[in-house]
Parts: sequence; C-alpha cells; structure tokens
Amino acid sequence: MTDDGLQATEISSADPLYQAALMLRHELFFAAHGMPASVVQDAVESQSVHMAIADAGELIAYGRLTEVKPQSYQVSQMVVSTQYQSQGYGSRLLYALVCHALRQGAQEVFLNARLTATDLYRKQGFLPQGEAFASPRTGVEHIRMLYSGDTESI
Repeated sequence: MTDDGLQATEISSADPLYQAALMLRHELFFAAHGMPASVVQDAVESQSVHMAIADAGELIAYGRLTEVKPQSYQVSQMVVSTQYQSQGYGSRLLYALVCHALRQGAQEVFLNARLTATDLYRKQGFLPQGEAFASPRTGVEHIRMLYSGDTESI
C-alpha cells in the first residue's frame, strides 16, 4: 500500500474533481457497454455524499455514499484511476466512506460489488449476501455485500 499521506475528502458537485469523477465512472463502468455519459447522473446522484482522493488536483479515486433509507447507507460507483489501481487507494477510500456512514448513525452499510472486486471488500469487512445478479444497466455480475465490522472501532 502506498503511504503518501493522501486522504479521502468530501467533494461537491462544483468541484473539478467531481467532473473528473463523472468522466472516470463513465469510462470504467459504462463506455464499454455503449452507454452515454449521462448514465452516471442517476436518481441518487444529487442526494449522495461524494468523496475523492486526489494529488495536486489529479483524481486518483472516487466513491459515493447514499442513505437509501434511515440508517442504511449504500457505497457505490467506487473507481480508481487505472494508473493508481492495486496501490491501496480503493481500500483507503472505502474506509473513509464507511467511517462517514457510521458517524452519521448507520446501522447498515452495504454495496453491490462486481464479482471481480469482492476481495477488496472482504478485506474491509464486507461479507457477501445472497446470490450473484446481473446489473440492470450493464449486465455485469454483482453481489450484495454487507459491512460486518465493529462499529465501536471507527
């Protein structure tokens, strides 16, 4: 893991990093499926918390946190720029998102993980729930994962 001191911070939709995150999300999740860039602006985009890790204005990683019902938060749209993958930024960002949710009083934190990314989430205390399913937008196989960590330690 890179120990560069970079931390995840909350960003607003007016932040240039947010615009970079929109483009990266489209590029990594939707472009290969022929979907337009507007697909990232879904129904929960404006009510979500957006967090990023950046260095000198360059986006490294991005993630979104949404309270989907009282005390139930969903982590979604986590991306790490290709040149920064496998360096610990995804774990660092996920930790920040979970901590934020728990500080807000979350009783449940969950996500829908691509099957290829479940190891990252397991290492951070998420456990698979139920069966794999195809994403309704892309058809990519995902599985719901629920955070099982000790909320007292955050």
